[in-house]
Amino acid sequence: MAISPGGHQCKRDATTSTFRELYEEIGLTAGDVDIVACTRGWLRYRLPRRMIRTHSRPVCIGQKQKWFLLKNPLPGKPNLYDGNPNTRI
Repeated sequence: MAISPGGHQCKRDATTSTFRELYEEIGLTAGDVDIVACTRGWLRYRLPRRMIRTHSRPVCIGQKQKWFLLKNPLPGKPNLYDGNPNTRI
């Protein structure tokens, strides 16, 4: 599972933000998963001009992300991906 910390606060490190997102999205805590890997730095991108929503505030022109690969090491825990392409995870 790869997850990007959403709404990352400057006062919070990326790992803490990732665990907060993991709990908000699917109800798992830091104790439910192991971090297998993460990107070394922040990945940045800028939106193509035609994709920028200039009518909303603040105007978003891109984003920076740090990605984590997580695994669920606990026996008896359900597999979060059920093979259904409509599953959000």
